[in-house]
Amino acid sequence: DINGKGAVVGQYQVTSQNYSHGFIRAADGTITTYDPPGATQTSLRGINADGDICGMYVDSSFNEHGFVLAADGTFTAFDPPNSFDPVANSINSRGSIVGTNGGAHGYVRKPDGKISVIDAPGADRTSTWSINQHGVIAGTFSDDIDGTVHGYVRTK
Repeated sequence: DINGKGAVVGQYQVTSQNYSHGFIRAADGTITTYDPPGATQTSLRGINADGDICGMYVDSSFNEHGFVLAADGTFTAFDPPNSFDPVANSINSRGSIVGTNGGAHGYVRKPDGKISVIDAPGADRTSTWSINQHGVIAGTFSDDIDGTVHGYVRTK
């Protein structure tokens, strides 16, 4: 992901290791590796204009968790309800995060930590990919009839 200031987040893997690291590339080209405490794999997925970052990491017990890394360095891990391999995909300017829980359910996490599950009507699987500053969410879902994948937009 890239924000309006030119900061980029992502992940990389060292070929001699079966381990991914998160990275932050500042607008000036400086690259910083970031892994949450105790992480065995990391993926940074979203960054907002303030420099708050969201992503996922795998702990030493091979459990995945979503997280937010505030611009001031504060790290907060979170797990959506009935969590299974959650990924935090996008963070908006207000600090709301959207993601996918095990590829089956979407979710939105508000800045106060409250998490709500998002399932498109008639969906077998729902993913949330992006959220803008107005709280509008874009994602995909597959229907439970034949598995066809559709895009959706969910307004606030």
